[in-house]
Parts: sequence; structure tokens; C-alpha cells
Amino acid sequence: MGVRLCVMSWLRDLGGTAAAALALLGACAGCEGAGGSSAGGAGGLPRAADGTDVAACFDGNCEIRVRGRTTIPLNARFGFTRFSYDPGDSTWRYAYRTGGRGSTQMRGIGTNISWLGTSPSRMLRLRVIARDGDAAVISLGS
Repeated sequence: MGVRLCVMSWLRDLGGTAAAALALLGACAGCEGAGGSSAGGAGGLPRAADGTDVAACFDGNCEIRVRGRTTIPLNARFGFTRFSYDPGDSTWRYAYRTGGRGSTQMRGIGTNISWLGTSPSRMLRLRVIARDGDAAVISLGS
């Protein structure tokens, strides 16, 4: 499954052509199938639509590349005072405006988790697209 994820990520970046698929056969030989890693090294992660701009996540919709524990600024409507992701231990950490704190560890790649608030405007979907050591590409959707 890890090689398939790697190939799909690389194909997306190269436009999905058959020629690109053949060229990627050797490139993905280093993909790991266990532990939620993608192509060899942090340089092998797919491109993120919003690059490393965490501010792009403020509205709850972004795809960013992070390295190390990264605090993600979110609009107050989501109900968090602090929100972060750490690829090193695959953990989302958060503090609610109501005073509670928590964390969710998400080891799988491509799995979505969602928080449902009191209205659809407070729903937040999280996804780890690819992870390698202390770097990852993540997406948020509202």
C-alpha cells in the first residue's frame, strides 16, 4: 500500500501521464509500506497546494507541508484556542475555548478524522496525506 500511495502522490504532482508513471517506477522503489512513510526522505514528500503557509489554514481549508510540531492558526468559529500537528509522533493536539484539552494520534496515511461542533460551520476534517519522520503534508477541510 505504501508504494501505491507514493506512486499516486507523484503522479498527481506530474500530471498523471503514463510516461510519468513509467518514470516513477524507479523513483518509488524507496517507498516504504510500513510506518506511514512516503518516498525516501522529507524531500520525497508530495508538494502541498499551500506550501508551508500555515496561515492558509485559518479558514479551515488548506494543504500544507509541516516539519516538526506546527501550530496551526484557526478561525475562532472552530472552537479551539490552540491547534497543532506533530509528524514525529503523528499527533494532533488542541485546546478548546471551553477549557478542555486533548490529543489524537493518527498513524495511518490518508485517513480522515473529523470534529463535529454544534453546527456545520464548526466541523473540521483532518488528513495526513504523507509523512516521513518529522515532516508531513497535511490537509484540513471545513
